[in-house]
Amino acid sequence: AQNGRTIAIVPKSIAHAPTCVATLPDVSKQLNDWIAALPNRTIAVLQPNQCYHTEYQVLIGAKTDFTLEGAHSTLASFTDGCDGTRVGAQTFVGCKYPAPLVMAGKPYPIPDAEWPQDRQHLVIEGNRGVTVSNLTILGGKDKPGYNADYAFQHGLTINSNGVTIDNVSVQRVWGDLVNLEGKNSRSTGLRVVPTDVTIENSDLGWSSAPGMGSGRIGLAVDDAANLHVQNNHIANSSRSMIDIEPTSSAEILTNINFEHNTFGPHGLNFFSDHPYGKGDPVIQGVFFRNNVLHGTDLTVDALSECSVQQTCDPRNPATYRRHDYEFVDNVSDTPVSNNPGHGTNGVGDAIRLAGIDGVVVSGNIQPIGHERGRQMVLVTTVDSRGIRIENNDARDATGLGIYLNSVAVCEHGDRIGNPLAPAPLSAGAKAC
Repeated sequence: AQNGRTIAIVPKSIAHAPTCVATLPDVSKQLNDWIAALPNRTIAVLQPNQCYHTEYQVLIGAKTDFTLEGAHSTLASFTDGCDGTRVGAQTFVGCKYPAPLVMAGKPYPIPDAEWPQDRQHLVIEGNRGVTVSNLTILGGKDKPGYNADYAFQHGLTINSNGVTIDNVSVQRVWGDLVNLEGKNSRSTGLRVVPTDVTIENSDLGWSSAPGMGSGRIGLAVDDAANLHVQNNHIANSSRSMIDIEPTSSAEILTNINFEHNTFGPHGLNFFSDHPYGKGDPVIQGVFFRNNVLHGTDLTVDALSECSVQQTCDPRNPATYRRHDYEFVDNVSDTPVSNNPGHGTNGVGDAIRLAGIDGVVVSGNIQPIGHERGRQMVLVTTVDSRGIRIENNDARDATGLGIYLNSVAVCEHGDRIGNPLAPAPLSAGAKAC
C-alpha cells in the first residue's frame, strides 16, 4: 500500500512485448477486466517499457481516486479497428476485429452499428479523481488527413471529475487527440461534465508526421469546467488545433485555460469556436496565455450564435452568451498569410471574434505577412463589446484592428508595420 492506496501490478499473463508488433495478441478485454475488478483508491501499474496490443477501447469507469501508471508502456492499435472491407458510409464487412456488442436498449446485445467509426482508445468515464501518467497511446492511423469513417476514434476521451493527464503521449489517432464531452451517467442518468481536468507535460501529436497526429481535432472541448492544458507539446492535427463546438445549449463551458504550451503545425485554424446546429450554451472564460507557436499562427475564428442570428446588441449585455476571451503573451513565428491551413478565417486578419462580450488581446507577437490588395490586421471583431487591444507586435500589418458593430474598444502600446512602429488608433477605438 502507498498512503492508504492499494498498488496493483498488471498480471504478467496479459501478453506484452518490449516492442510494438502487430503479431501481439489483442489484450483489450484482459486489460479492461483487470481494471474493472480493481477497487477504488488503487494505483494500477503496467509492466514497465512494454507494448500492449489494444484494438478495442480501454475503459477507466466509475472509479474514485484511481491511478493508471503506464510505467512508460504503450497501448497500441495496428488497424483502423476493423481491417475489413468498406461497403458504404461507415459500413464495413469482414472485420478482423468484429464490432463489440452493445445493449442499445434491447434485452440482448447487438453489434455496434457505428463500428469502427466510434472506436476509441483510452476512455475515462464517470469517475472522481483519476490520474493517468507515463503512458503512450498509438492509434493505428496509417495515412494523413481526415476520414469520416473513423471520425470519432479519439486518443483520450474524458468524461469525469478531477482528472490529471501527466506525461502521456498520443499519436496517430483517426479522431481527436483529446476529446472532452458531457455524457449521461449510466447509473444515475444525470449529466456528467468534465470538471477540474488538467492535461500537462504531454506529447499530443507532436512526435507524429504532418497530418498524422490526429485525423480530426487536436483538443475538442464539447463540455468542460475548470480545464487546464499546460506545458504540453501539441501538433499535427488534420483539422483545427483547438475546437470548442457546443452541440447543445445544455453544455457547460467555463474557465478553459491553455497556458505555457508549445504548438506546432496543424490543419485549419489554431482555435475554432463555432455553433453546431442550434447549440448556444453560455461560454464563460476562454484563456490562451504564454503559448509558443512554431510553424503555426495564432489564427482564431470564434463565432457566436447571436452573431449568426443577428441578435447581438453591443449595448445590451443580456444579449450575449459568450464572455471573456483572452489571448495574452502568445508568440508565433509564422505569418498569417504564409499559412495555407487557416481555413475559414481568411487572410486579412489573425484573430476574428464575433458576438463576444469581453475581449483581451495583449502582449502577443504575431507576424501578419503581406497579401496584395488586402488590408492586413491583427484583430477583427463583429457584434462584440468590451475589447482591449494592447502591447501587441504585428509585423507587416497595415492596421491593428477592424471593429464592426462593436463598442467599448480601446488600444494601447501596439506596434505594426515593418519596421515595427506605434500603431495609430483604429477607427472606432479609443486609447486605453
